[in-house]
Amino acid sequence: MDRPFPAYKGDDPYIFICYAHADAGIVYPELVWLKEHGCHIWYDEGIAPGEEWTEELAQAIKGASHLLYFVTPDSIQSRKCRDEINFALDHDIHLVSVHLTETQLSDGLSLTLGLTQAILRYELNEQDYHTKLFSGIGAPLSDAPTASPVEQANNNSRLIGAGFGLVILAILGIGLLLYSQSTSKIEEPPVAESDVMADTTPIVAVLPFKATGSDDGGFLASGLHDDLLTRLAKLDAFRVISRTSVMEYAQTTKNMRQIGDELGAGYILEGGVQARGNRVRINAQLIDASADEHIWADTYDRELTAANLFDVQAELAAAIAGGLETTLSDSDRALMGQVPTQNTAAYNAYLRGLELRDRGGFNAVNSQMIVEAFEQAVQQDPEFALAWAQLSIERSRLAQITDDAEMSEAALVSRARAQTLQPDLEEVQLAQVVYLYRGLFEYEQALQMLEALQERSTLNASSLMLKAWLLRRVGRVRDGYLTALEAQKLDPRSIDVAGFLVWGAYESDDCGSAGQHALAALALAPNSATVRTHVAQYELECTGNAHRASELLRDVQFAEDNWILWTARNAARLERDYQSMLELAKVPQPRTSPLAPIFDQLVQTVALRYLGREEDAVAILDAIGEVLTTMEREGNDVSQPYARVKSIYHSLRGNAEATRYWVEEDRRRFRIEDKGDLADEADNHLWYADNLARVELHKEAIEELRVMFEQPGGHGFRFVDAWPQFDTMKNHPDYINLRERFGDAR
Repeated sequence: MDRPFPAYKGDDPYIFICYAHADAGIVYPELVWLKEHGCHIWYDEGIAPGEEWTEELAQAIKGASHLLYFVTPDSIQSRKCRDEINFALDHDIHLVSVHLTETQLSDGLSLTLGLTQAILRYELNEQDYHTKLFSGIGAPLSDAPTASPVEQANNNSRLIGAGFGLVILAILGIGLLLYSQSTSKIEEPPVAESDVMADTTPIVAVLPFKATGSDDGGFLASGLHDDLLTRLAKLDAFRVISRTSVMEYAQTTKNMRQIGDELGAGYILEGGVQARGNRVRINAQLIDASADEHIWADTYDRELTAANLFDVQAELAAAIAGGLETTLSDSDRALMGQVPTQNTAAYNAYLRGLELRDRGGFNAVNSQMIVEAFEQAVQQDPEFALAWAQLSIERSRLAQITDDAEMSEAALVSRARAQTLQPDLEEVQLAQVVYLYRGLFEYEQALQMLEALQERSTLNASSLMLKAWLLRRVGRVRDGYLTALEAQKLDPRSIDVAGFLVWGAYESDDCGSAGQHALAALALAPNSATVRTHVAQYELECTGNAHRASELLRDVQFAEDNWILWTARNAARLERDYQSMLELAKVPQPRTSPLAPIFDQLVQTVALRYLGREEDAVAILDAIGEVLTTMEREGNDVSQPYARVKSIYHSLRGNAEATRYWVEEDRRRFRIEDKGDLADEADNHLWYADNLARVELHKEAIEELRVMFEQPGGHGFRFVDAWPQFDTMKNHPDYINLRERFGDAR
């Protein structure tokens, strides 16, 4: 059988493949998959069975980062395979075995391989197999033997070389880096330092309800599932896994034991909803996930009214508690006994709003649809306090997305209406927290109110993540990270939580944990633009490998968020790939503002300067100058983004005094408009330093970097040291001092 590609020859990390020639038909597709995902592969080039070893083969094993052994009945009979395995183990090469078919090992081979290294490919689906393979390749390297400082430096140079791309590069590369990072603070998977959620509290996963022959196309099943999760999450008797994490199991073929293991849930509730005419039938069953055994099952056949739907939810909560051999508290029963509205049309509109919120993204189009659904709910029932509260929350979100002052005012009005109707409702208080956060940028006040609210109510994943973001905003980066770890217990399959953990770890100067979170996030959602961006930023901050960051973002669509596009631009800048930086600067920002095109043109100017195309750069600057003159003539307000534009523009013009003035104006306006967002303020110092360095105000630029390094969050020294604009400062005594103080902080 023809070989699919040549064996790798180079200095980057590679995997040595051990297999029997008779298995080429099933092994080669595995090798092609690995290579397509960025792995370097060395495998023999047709050594005939029985042929003597060569020096080249021995050196190939000694130079490999891993030996991957494909186990079959033929391979365990191969003397060549046994010799390769023994030689690899003698030279401390990490070995991973993949059993392609069910194979009975000899006693000697079983002892050699060890049970913990076996990946049973024939028992796993594609996703689970690749996840286990990634883990087997990456994680065990944290147990590698300690090398001398010189040996470790040489090993690090070999192990973290470029060449790993896309999913495998991050999985394998991160695994290698976890060992080589001397500044890593956590070697094992991170454990929260707080005790927000007791370990003894039962955890229930409520799977999406199946719509069985409903007239409404399944809308009621979806909305009722969402509302039930929201209500159950408030109870003290047990915890529930968030909707984000359970939705992927809507059409699953996995058994209950697998689902429970993946979600960290001991119990699973599944059911179906049938809505016909004015009748609704709901069936439900509670399952012990560890034993995959039913605890109870019941059917609820009622007239289709809002009150009856709330009654069924209360009965389900009591039945779940009974099945878990616990009881609902008086406050739990009172909560489940509430009937927020008697109006079925209003409740249907409310359910539609919840469904849109959970299924859509954080964008203006979806947010507007959610607002309209909740508006319909309060139009149908003006006394529906819960819908007014949710309307306020969503209007605050939309106001932040669109920078719409009228929408922000509408959010306040909605919240006031909810407060008048039902002041003690948890969602009413939460609406005020969200308004303070998104509408007024009063982060400290919002955090204090949220913490007071959480002292009185059960925490759910959504409120925990809101708290994590607020903690980050006020500069408590590590606390935010630990809070997100708690949220992950209730939302283990959430892409947003997984990404935040990568971010929070490296901002806490903990690259070891950041690498593990990056590995887990990619295994969870390898094609997610958000996940890839978080992992790319990890590469820039913790490994300094801009090429790997660029590879992760090469095929990503930038329509989701400006942050994704700016990360790709920064990766190209740090890679010194200025042509790519220029092309990315021509991609319009997804979330536009009047100044967005000018920002894009300024980035183009920087790239053109790096490329030596001065005439083209000056032409763009001249055009920007005319636009700014017109804006000044028309009396535009001096906002923080405008001050940022002016500082960059004057630095590119070489005007030191004007640059210094507008940097200070940027700083002043930011503190007024963003109310002390310490997370973003830390990041701002990089841009201040960039502009000041461009006009050779080196001492001032270095001072900005020092302040950033001393603040929580912000960029690390490895990221800064790769920034092209700072090349001219690297021999400055103050910069050398920064390197000595902060060079190993992460």
